[in-house]
Amino acid sequence: MVTLEAVELPVSTYTAAAPEFPGTIFDIETGPLSWSKIEAFVGKFDPAGVDLSKIPGGEPFDPAAVKVGNLKPENRAAKIDEARERHQVESALYEKRCLEAIKNAKIAHKNKAIEKAALSATTGRVLLGGILDHGQYMLIEHERNEPALIRRTWEVIEAAKSVVGFNIYGFDLPFMFQRSKILNIAIPRDVIHRYGSRYYWNDKFIDLLEVWRAGGRDWIDLDSLARLLGLNGKSGDGADFANLYATDRPAALSYARNDLDVTAGIAGRLL
Repeated sequence: MVTLEAVELPVSTYTAAAPEFPGTIFDIETGPLSWSKIEAFVGKFDPAGVDLSKIPGGEPFDPAAVKVGNLKPENRAAKIDEARERHQVESALYEKRCLEAIKNAKIAHKNKAIEKAALSATTGRVLLGGILDHGQYMLIEHERNEPALIRRTWEVIEAAKSVVGFNIYGFDLPFMFQRSKILNIAIPRDVIHRYGSRYYWNDKFIDLLEVWRAGGRDWIDLDSLARLLGLNGKSGDGADFANLYATDRPAALSYARNDLDVTAGIAGRLL
């Protein structure tokens, strides 16, 4: 058992009694970096890539393209004049529509990049390190100092005999590892080992997704697995955590605690 009181933490923490699981549960919550840092990685928006071909009014008026059928000459001329007038209106709006299309595409480019940013250590950051150890929560936060948050989370992980999480091989551990490298933070020696040209997580880590797969490769998310096993599921979506943390911190912490509870419940069934 990790002695939580003995770990010196210059960061905000929350500890409270929780349903006890005989082990250490680990989970992180992430959020996007600033837009300037995301943009530096994904690249600036290129207006030349916006398809403006379907916006009406961009081509010169072509009388021959007007369908006049079997109309008499005087009626043909009237129809062509009507088409010319409509084209003039469309042409007057064309530039405005193009600028609007480019503006919307730029906004979509930014929103899409921010939406995915928290899933990658190149564009995201750790907002919270969650630990549930023998019935006690520890939610490690440091809004302005991510390196301090990561260092303290590593300290708690290093002190634990075993660390259990869900998809920690695929997300939490690689994300922590990569952010540590980016921020030049020392990683405990027993976290990852090299064998030849390959790297492996220490045997102290147990990924419940891999336990569930039992050698297979089928994907299932945390919430679905919990409900499949007859347990309570997640209380929200991790994609919303950053916004929730910025606007309603108590609700965000409650969400993080629930994720730890769900993971502990699955661990109790699988291990």
